[in-house]
Amino acid sequence: MQTSPLRHSLRLSHCPVAMNAHTHTLDLSGLACPQPVLKCRAFLEQAGIHAFTAYVDNEAASLNVRNFLEQRGFVASVEKEGS
Repeated sequence: MQTSPLRHSLRLSHCPVAMNAHTHTLDLSGLACPQPVLKCRAFLEQAGIHAFTAYVDNEAASLNVRNFLEQRGFVASVEKEGS
């Protein structure tokens, strides 16, 4: 039996009320540090992004992206998928 790879879904928003209003996604899977944070920063430079879901595939990236965004005023919710 093959198991699915670990995947973290980070739901991010500047406002807790907007946590369900995600229209943007960012897949950061397979990237080595510091690339997930750098790609996230570039993604945020696009105008009008206030809520989105980011996908990462390891604990370090999940923690680093979450810390980066929380320092910028985002509220994060993390869900682990797979095993």
